[in-house]
Amino acid sequence: MRPFSLSIVAAAALAAGPALAGPMAGPPAGPPFSTRASNIEPGDVGSVIAPSLPTPAVGQNAAPDRYLGIAARALQSGRTGLAQQSLEMAETRLLDRSVPMGDGGMPDNGPAIRHIDHALRALGRGRIGEATHLTSLAAASLPRMPAVASGTMPRQPAA
Repeated sequence: MRPFSLSIVAAAALAAGPALAGPMAGPPAGPPFSTRASNIEPGDVGSVIAPSLPTPAVGQNAAPDRYLGIAARALQSGRTGLAQQSLEMAETRLLDRSVPMGDGGMPDNGPAIRHIDHALRALGRGRIGEATHLTSLAAASLPRMPAVASGTMPRQPAA
């Protein structure tokens, strides 16, 4: 019985070996960061690790039109990394939607999503003017939501 319990202890020590070895030789490297758009198209991949991009100053949960506005201004001023991140966040907000049960696997291919996708591809090919134009088309294609005062709920239609 004793050899069995020793083998369990030995196996546990081997499994924990890296954790028990002490501190690593140097501090772990942080994620790469870039202010330039990259890793969109196969021709602009500079690394297998996509760099972190600048974060739009409107927060994580802004409406798609806010992200598209930031993307347009970033493209006009040559800040392609911020433009890429803003376009991707606008696309994410548009894809965050409710669908009927069973339709979750159906991709949203509405005009705003298509324009954002094409703008990202143009940005990946270095076509800033085309990306700017497509970003404007995406903004113009957004579904219109009724204006609601802050902190209030929209009125329900009368029955």
